[in-house]
Amino acid sequence: MASLHRDPRGKSPFWYCAFTEGDGTRHFKSTKETNRKKAQAVCEGWQRAADLARRGLLTQVRALKVVSEIYERANQEPLNSADTASFLGEWIESKKLVTAKSTARRYGDVIKTFLAYLADKSKRNLSAVTPGDVASFRDVYVKTGKANKTLLQRK
Repeated sequence: MASLHRDPRGKSPFWYCAFTEGDGTRHFKSTKETNRKKAQAVCEGWQRAADLARRGLLTQVRALKVVSEIYERANQEPLNSADTASFLGEWIESKKLVTAKSTARRYGDVIKTFLAYLADKSKRNLSAVTPGDVASFRDVYVKTGKANKTLLQRK
């Protein structure tokens, strides 16, 4: 169970959170918050994440959700996050403004193919897409006969 504390010597204006990590060790950490309610939200979030980790349930998606909840409770506004499909849709729209039509069309075709490759993962937060996802898509894309010169990394 997490608890909030102040420095009894008055050396810090911040609230401190005492909580138990996933490995069972007890931690005492500054929330960097002077507002008790905001500090409580941060503290409870840390404890919730540690509890999930202890049970082996702290996935990347759950960790992002916990952080998003902490942010929203502390700041009274949602954390701005985009799913992969929305992000890439907005990106291609911005490219249409600054590239030739043929270039934007090519980019759009690759994005459509990539989103189809990701399937349900394209509906999740952009951070759920890993470098491995991109590399495996590239490999599949090249094997289907697409020109690989546009896919090579440039230094």
